[in-house]
Amino acid sequence: MTRIGDPLRTTVLVCVVGACLSLAVGVAVGGWRQGLLLGLGLLVGSSNGYLARGALRSELDFRLTSGVRLLAMTALAVGVAALIDVRLIPFAAAGLALSQLALAIAAGISMVRST
Repeated sequence: MTRIGDPLRTTVLVCVVGACLSLAVGVAVGGWRQGLLLGLGLLVGSSNGYLARGALRSELDFRLTSGVRLLAMTALAVGVAALIDVRLIPFAAAGLALSQLALAIAAGISMVRST
């Protein structure tokens, strides 16, 4: 895993699998909306690595683009959750957080393997 894209692809794959599992478990236990929103958070958050890489290539300040990127992802996940049920916003937020954890772990493993 020495190419820059590998941790990003790994993150997306883990998040897609996690989203499918969260929806399946949610349906199985009678909480399909919770599973759906957790999965949505995972899917939205999985795009962060690709968006960050694009921001690094941009001439705009990375701190500014980071803030806008994270705000947009959060607004999308929380906005959809609010449309379904405001009380379920924590599930979408948890999905976002888990996707960032997956990205950090994938990047860490890639870094350790490349040294």
